[in-house]
Amino acid sequence: MTNIMPERTARPLELAREAARMSPCSCGARPGYSCDGKGGFHLGRFAEAARFGELPEDRMAAVLAAAGDVFTSDTIIPAGTR
Repeated sequence: MTNIMPERTARPLELAREAARMSPCSCGARPGYSCDGKGGFHLGRFAEAARFGELPEDRMAAVLAAAGDVFTSDTIIPAGTR
């Protein structure tokens, strides 16, 4: 009998973080590195990924929901946010 592990379904915000991670940020964070050194990314970095077609609308919507009601491009979306 083969034991098949169910595939983990990535959440939209996790996928958005991967898209943001691939580009540099205006804060000086290079591709592959977070903006705050703890896995968080500036909202502007997500916006750039969306602008270049690397972040679909549903994932950007998840990012904006995580940002809350009041935010700027400098708002950090911390690691672990759902």
